[in-house]
Amino acid sequence: MSKMEAALEIPEVLSRIIGQADPKDQTAAARASKVWSEAALNCIWRRLDSIVPLLKVLSPLRRIPYPSMWELEHLPCEESWARFNHIAHRVRKLAHHDEQTIDGREHSHLAFNVFMDLASMGPKPLLPNLRELEWHVVRPDTPFSLVFLFLNPNLRQLSLEVDITDIPARSFNNLLQLLPTYTPLLTHLYLYTHVGARDIQTELARCVGRLRSLQVVGLPPNYHTDIVVSALAVAPALLEMRTGWLAAAPGTPEESRVEFQDGWFGTMERLDFEAPPGRAISLLSNQFRPQSLTRIRLTTGLISDNDQLERFLTVVSTTIPDLTLLSLNMWSPHLPIPPPLVFSTFRPILQCRKLSYFELGHNHPMQLDESNILEMAEAWPELKDLTICEDPVIAPDTPTGLPLSVLPLFAEKFPALRELGLFLDGTPVSPFASPPVFRHLRELNVGTSRLEPKHATSVALYISDICHNAASVVKGKSAWHVSGVWDLEEDDTPYLTSSQAWAEVGKIVRSVHQHRLEKEKSRHEAVQRQARAMVTGMIEQIRSGGDNTALEAKVKELEAALRTTLGDF
Repeated sequence: MSKMEAALEIPEVLSRIIGQADPKDQTAAARASKVWSEAALNCIWRRLDSIVPLLKVLSPLRRIPYPSMWELEHLPCEESWARFNHIAHRVRKLAHHDEQTIDGREHSHLAFNVFMDLASMGPKPLLPNLRELEWHVVRPDTPFSLVFLFLNPNLRQLSLEVDITDIPARSFNNLLQLLPTYTPLLTHLYLYTHVGARDIQTELARCVGRLRSLQVVGLPPNYHTDIVVSALAVAPALLEMRTGWLAAAPGTPEESRVEFQDGWFGTMERLDFEAPPGRAISLLSNQFRPQSLTRIRLTTGLISDNDQLERFLTVVSTTIPDLTLLSLNMWSPHLPIPPPLVFSTFRPILQCRKLSYFELGHNHPMQLDESNILEMAEAWPELKDLTICEDPVIAPDTPTGLPLSVLPLFAEKFPALRELGLFLDGTPVSPFASPPVFRHLRELNVGTSRLEPKHATSVALYISDICHNAASVVKGKSAWHVSGVWDLEEDDTPYLTSSQAWAEVGKIVRSVHQHRLEKEKSRHEAVQRQARAMVTGMIEQIRSGGDNTALEAKVKELEAALRTTLGDF
């Protein structure tokens, strides 16, 4: 048996290899042999975007024409349940949406009796090794309590989104009461509903208190009442809180005004929250100073002036000097839009010398000069991810972006960068004779930067000279863009023209990098051939000329050096 064949007998190695294959090849592998079948079936069924494939193991589905409802064609027999059980223990992640595409028909949903058949006839739990569950309900006639069919003691992550108004609070409270019993090891909990906060805050707090392994919690803004936040504050394993104080749904309490106490959130590392600047300043200025907090993401569209932002950043740098990640989303879709940014506003955050990730989103671009870039580089020499207003709203009075000539400066002063996002001016510039290059850059995000199509080739070649490891050129609006009076329209011709030009830049950069790799490979192979020939000739000379200790030692030294640089030959 060869080494390769022996390696394929190891289940972990085989699973890793099959896991990299596409679905068609995985299906073929499942038919190859008994050993391969187990590994392939585990990969095929590990993650499901719908429960429909599982149902089809039990029975074909039959469509009821109106209202596009599907049910099992016949009740599953004992043999069908055996097949189901053979598959069910392999499922680790399941996502369910009660409106989905079934057999090519959109907006379809499953009949209620399908779930009743699963509940009455199926194993308990249905999916015993399920670790992640996403359950999304939008239809009023779909009881969200059906999620109980898929809960089990091994579940680690639960995301429950019930996008229905007028949900009975009693039903949701019942879910919260039972959740710790059904999922005692839960580490991630995301709840998004329209149930009034006052109606469920007591049971939600009790639920959080009983889930002792809870590490990440995501809740809608209005659920952060005094009672709920107080329960989260003393959760023994909480690492991340995704919260919001910006808005409240109709009929719910006003934004939380919890007075944070010393010692709260003692284990938390990440804070992702939505708040007006004043509230954010108050939050971080008081006794809320978790010793382990190193990462902050703040969403706020209510910055009234740069002084207010500077006060917030001063509080952050003073309160959390060991900050490693700061993400500020100040992009506002509403009037009045935030004022333009100035670099001096951000000087306080330069005191956080351990920062490795800085992301800033805003309606306006931020103008930087060489001195500003050098100042950032001195403060953050190990910065890995830097994104600065790469996708502002393009208006007639929008300043031009940074010149392309700043890219070599970033390459030189930020050698560890993996991702860089800037609003650039796509006007070609004269290339450097020997420009500094990005050694680790994986992504250059140009956002809504302007670029005329006629300049795409010259810009691509300029970027290729700086990015030697084929960084992807990414364009377009960030995820934090939302609908509003200042959002870009999809039919915005200048934006679309630039977007298409940057897409062409990305293609050319990839092509140049591929050509560079092939050229380097050919050169490498030529050097190897030359080295082998040289070493072989020297060895033959030694053998034919008798004992020559000095030459023999030299040959061994050369061989060792070649192996170090070229690999074993």
